Amino acid sequence: MKVLLAALALAAGVSACTAVAAEDVKIPGYVVTVWGASEGAPQDVGNIAQTTDGTLWLGTNNGLFRFDGHRFTEYDVAPRPLPASRQVRDVVPDPKGGLWVLYGDAVEIHLAADGRTVSVPTGLPPGGIGGVFVHADGRTFVTANDGLYVLEGDRWKRCEAPEWTLPSGEMDTPSSDAEGGMLTAAGDAIYRLPRGSQHFVEVAKLAEPGFGGQLVGDPTGRLWVTYRKYTEVPGVGMPTRPAPVNTNHITLFDPHGTFWTVQQGCDGLCMAPFDTAVADMREGRRPTRASVVPAGNLTALTLMRDATGDIWVGARQGLIRLHKSVAQPITAFERGLGWFGVSPGADGTTLVTTYTRGGYNKIGRIDGQDVELIGGEKAISALTRLPDGSAVLVGDDAMYRVTGSAIETMSQRPGVGPAAPVHPAQIVLPQAPGRFWVSIRDEGLYLVDGTNWRHVGAKEGFPTVYPMSGARGPDGTTWFGYADGALAALSPGDTSAPLMSRVPSIGAINAISPGDPFLVGGETGAGVVENGTFSPLRLRRGGLLRGVTGIVRTPDGDAWFNTARGLIRVAAGDLATLRDDPTRVLPYDILTTADGLPGGAQQVRPLPTLNLASDGLLWVAGVSGLATVDPRHVRAASAASPVLLDMRDGKGASILAGGVLQPGSRAIDAELAGVSLGDPGFVDLRYRLVGVDPDWRHATDEARISYADLPPGRFRLEVQARGPTGDWSPSVLSAPVDSMPAFFETRWFAALMVVLVVAAAFAGHFFRMAVVRRRQEATANAKLRERDRIARELHDSMLQGMAGVMLRVIAWERDQRAPDELRSGFRTVADQLSSLIMEARARVIALRSVASYRMPLSEALAMVGEDYGSASAASFHLRVEGQETPLDDVAHLAVMDVVREALNNAFSHARASAIEVTLRYGDADLVVAVKDNGVGLPELVTAEGRRPGHWGMVTMRERATEIGGSVSIDTDGSGTTVTLVVPKPRT
Repeated sequence: MKVLLAALALAAGVSACTAVAAEDVKIPGYVVTVWGASEGAPQDVGNIAQTTDGTLWLGTNNGLFRFDGHRFTEYDVAPRPLPASRQVRDVVPDPKGGLWVLYGDAVEIHLAADGRTVSVPTGLPPGGIGGVFVHADGRTFVTANDGLYVLEGDRWKRCEAPEWTLPSGEMDTPSSDAEGGMLTAAGDAIYRLPRGSQHFVEVAKLAEPGFGGQLVGDPTGRLWVTYRKYTEVPGVGMPTRPAPVNTNHITLFDPHGTFWTVQQGCDGLCMAPFDTAVADMREGRRPTRASVVPAGNLTALTLMRDATGDIWVGARQGLIRLHKSVAQPITAFERGLGWFGVSPGADGTTLVTTYTRGGYNKIGRIDGQDVELIGGEKAISALTRLPDGSAVLVGDDAMYRVTGSAIETMSQRPGVGPAAPVHPAQIVLPQAPGRFWVSIRDEGLYLVDGTNWRHVGAKEGFPTVYPMSGARGPDGTTWFGYADGALAALSPGDTSAPLMSRVPSIGAINAISPGDPFLVGGETGAGVVENGTFSPLRLRRGGLLRGVTGIVRTPDGDAWFNTARGLIRVAAGDLATLRDDPTRVLPYDILTTADGLPGGAQQVRPLPTLNLASDGLLWVAGVSGLATVDPRHVRAASAASPVLLDMRDGKGASILAGGVLQPGSRAIDAELAGVSLGDPGFVDLRYRLVGVDPDWRHATDEARISYADLPPGRFRLEVQARGPTGDWSPSVLSAPVDSMPAFFETRWFAALMVVLVVAAAFAGHFFRMAVVRRRQEATANAKLRERDRIARELHDSMLQGMAGVMLRVIAWERDQRAPDELRSGFRTVADQLSSLIMEARARVIALRSVASYRMPLSEALAMVGEDYGSASAASFHLRVEGQETPLDDVAHLAVMDVVREALNNAFSHARASAIEVTLRYGDADLVVAVKDNGVGLPELVTAEGRRPGHWGMVTMRERATEIGGSVSIDTDGSGTTVTLVVPKPRT
């Protein structure tokens, strides 16, 4: 059983729990990283698993922990109450991203891929549970003391005959073969359960029946049984590549063939080379192993190979990672030798120099593993290769040539002596056979011909300062880079008048790589120069292209940059895209000290610090040593996955599983991380709060984010991750969080506000209308009082005066003493005065009818008609048809004026014996007809619409038009009818 094997490993370990550091674990070819208590790692790590998102899960005696490459987080998924120990005895990932966790030997719990949903299927015995195995066909099994169980829905079902054909004994530590079958050792044999089958098939007998054993596959696909006696199982193929999900073992092979174990008889952690291990195992022996940890420093409990091939070691002291180094150190030039100069030759050898002021310097010729030191202790700071294979070196005192293993002095440097300051050489390049360009710090550029050193400067068109870097292009052009960003180009054979250009924004130019595209690197960046225009290289992670002191292009077109942060690769295909879009952000791969590099690129001479040898190896000069890297074996960056570590509301309460934000605490604080165990420091994150953020926000590696003053609504935090290469990962979404509105943000409040606003509007309207009505009533009353006053004035003064005048004129007309002509004139004046009085009386009646004493229209017209009738022989009659409806004052007065004019004409000119007024009230209008039985109107008056010199009929029509009405006149020899039609006011 897996639990039994882990216990055996624990029993075999060193009992002391002392701290372990990376310096205590020396494994040639591997980079060791240790996380102990001071780094926050849990102790007693007895089980390790890796889920599909790359996260490591650690089962310890104190519970379950998660490791995302940045931090360790305790993850409590145990139910309450827990009827078992909190010790995690087994952790097994499933292909869907979930995790099975065994507490003690009694409670098997499933944590879903969302990291929140926990389920505890029923049906297992109360104890004796060994662990979970997830079959490649998707079925999930549990081994227990009383048999095998399979998960059906949310319940475990015991596998029993005859439905199942089971092994003859208790099953031990199942594993998967290359075809996805389930393999297990049980009783005296090894059994296999194929995909979709319910029948275990025996595939081989065990060499030691009854002892079980762990099944281990090697990188060639062979299956081995490991316990006391090691045996190969023929006919069964095992996976040869790391799986996306992984669990722990006590013995395994890594992808490079190294055998690892924490089994009995091993002091701490042990390893063996592949050939040695296989040779011993074929003889049935345990491999001859070497402990890689000093005795007493490490108690290793378990091993796991992750999806990238790295080995993880769970120990009592914490967690250890073993990462296969991509760099091979040049041990003869490893430490304490200052700065390195490298010049690979076409013959497969490489010339290496060192430069240390007052220190121990070397010149070495390296051929494979052989190092030949030549030339004594010469401080060399610049070197170059010539077409004939020899190398030219410039030191503090002279210029040398190295041919094979021989070194000779070519020329002494001028001005060098015991009392003179020594300025190191910066670069040396061939100009022509026997002639060289040499740059000396603080002195400038020299053209060296034999023993003649000629200073070249402003007179020849060069800058007055010394070049920092130089290179020769495939076409023979010589390039020089300067500290101020100046770039000089000399055509083949030229020694003056270089073509000058400027490279902005990268500081001193320390690396030049002529080609397509033309690449330059400097203190603060790198970029492409094309047709004199510089375009900076933009990587997904800013700031990586700092301190570029070497650029190399491999035969496949990839560009490698040696930088202060590490060795960076930009793929040829990505470089080619810059032709169409120079601003494109490029993916990249990066190697750092975590991959075995000797630190970042050295930042001072000799330059360049990156060289390509004829065998395809990259020679990398770092601040801590010299190493080679095979670019053909550098793995691509691992995919990244986002993890939502924590999420809390404004009061600090966890809402990782969802929740409600109450008013006053409508804020979200979250912690995010990008999981990429292979590139933990180079993961980009982007996130958005769905429902708030219209666009993505960006972060790196780990991030603490906050949202404050959130509006009401339902929100989910969406997170994606991306490594140096590859696309953005699928989204991880938080559980929904509901932000509750304050009362003033609810619909009820909005509805209440609408009601209040409407009510206020109505109240304001009614108040305004009341004010308007009061003003109108006041105005109307004032008008009524004014009309009463005018009517009284007319009646009491003007009419009384006119009546008195008329009586006096009548008296004069009747005076027999007056001549007849004068009496006739008095009669005419009396008639005119009578007409004026009649008209004035009609005006008074009209005013009175719309004054304070309101009078119906029919009554007012009757008074006017009777007034006219009292002074005439013609009879007058008024008739009303329909329900009389009051008119407004304007219409009332207009009707009075029109009818008065019609009555005046009828009584004065028609010579009628009967005059009738009819008021006909209809639904929409009022029709007033004034009819007489007189002589009618002359044709000329009818045709022109008025009497010559009179405007009464015209005025009647104008007044009718002003109130929206009309006047028509019908006449013949039997009389005249004047009809007024007025629209009734709308109610």
